[in-house]
Amino acid sequence: MRVAFAALTLGALLLASGGAAKEGVVAELTSTLPLAAPAGSTIDVSWSLSSPSGPFNAMNVYVHLLGPDGQATEAVAFGAAHADGSYAARVRIPPGGIKGIRIGLKGTTEIFFPVVNDPTTLRRPLHLPALAPGAGCPVSQVDANVDFNSFGVAAGIGNGPAYPVGLASGTLTLAPAVNFNSKLWGGQKVLWFVLPSYTGPLLIRGGRLDPPGGVVRFERGNVPPKLLLIDRATAVSGGVSPSTGARYRPSYTRLEAPGCYAYQVDGATFSEIVVFRAVRG
Repeated sequence: MRVAFAALTLGALLLASGGAAKEGVVAELTSTLPLAAPAGSTIDVSWSLSSPSGPFNAMNVYVHLLGPDGQATEAVAFGAAHADGSYAARVRIPPGGIKGIRIGLKGTTEIFFPVVNDPTTLRRPLHLPALAPGAGCPVSQVDANVDFNSFGVAAGIGNGPAYPVGLASGTLTLAPAVNFNSKLWGGQKVLWFVLPSYTGPLLIRGGRLDPPGGVVRFERGNVPPKLLLIDRATAVSGGVSPSTGARYRPSYTRLEAPGCYAYQVDGATFSEIVVFRAVRG
């Protein structure tokens, strides 16, 4: 009985220490989560786990993608050792697309770790301004409170902390759709500049204001995505020498026609509207 009791006590201590080791563990995505990926397709997801004491190493860590109707898909991370806290898995997109992500650990109990840069939490309803018929396009102005030159970029418009750069006087000049191997969607290069004061992820979407309903798309391709995600995996950090800690994300803004448009920039603690006009090149 004494031996059995000692073994039981040791087991309890190990479980307690394991549970304590999981306290404070957080997950951070280290690859971009393609929120617009079609249902049924397969994507690679990578992430890190860390605790206040350093990288977190465990077996049976997995990623869980949530669909809009409660259906979900999951995949266990590759490999058995993760001494540096790095994990990766290949997982299928659930029916209806990605509406949420969870990083978990399977054991005697199932544990989920907070995902500190979860981009699905940024997908808030669009709140683009209404524009009266015949009204002019109220383009956003250059933020006079930011010395853009000190960061090595041209002036950006809006109130920040993320700014589209390359829209002189709030105007985007559309190159023909054929330049992008597209039938409908013209566009222009736009650099997104993020102040070092904000280090979290950003989700950028948009639409047309005159008349409402047109969509802003991003990047290249015949029918480009409806959103742009800026995170650790997609942005370039640094800046002019010495490094400023700012982030830079080269991109393309794609539109079907000239008009008055707005970006909606959603961060962890804010949602900003940036208005611009589009004209033919």
